[in-house]
Amino acid sequence: PAPAPAPAPAAVAAKAPSAAAASDEITDHEFESLLDELHGKGKFEPDAVVAKAPAPAASL
Repeated sequence: PAPAPAPAPAAVAAKAPSAAAASDEITDHEFESLLDELHGKGKFEPDAVVAKAPAPAASL
């Protein structure tokens, strides 16, 4: 298994305060950054969509 990335609390604390900082909600960008830290960036690969051809009708 891949080693877990080390948490980076300093990076979060180093951000400049903004109007959104007064809220306990996070921005979309912050959410995506947290996901990247937890799961790694760009590792998601959706299942390939395979279009199945209709089965040929059985001829008698």
